Amino acid sequence: MSAAQMTPEEIDLDRQWRARFGQPLPMLGCADIVRRILLATAESDASLKAA
Repeated sequence: MSAAQMTPEEIDLDRQWRARFGQPLPMLGCADIVRRILLATAESDASLKAA
């Protein structure tokens, strides 16, 4: 996946995905799904740390 083929939003989500999972963003054109996954995993981590 080339940065030239990605929108600015996808580039940002790819950066966040790589920081979170250590892998490139697995899909393009699904920003809403990617955001939900990132949010859900962040919330899960927060609840584990609070326990």
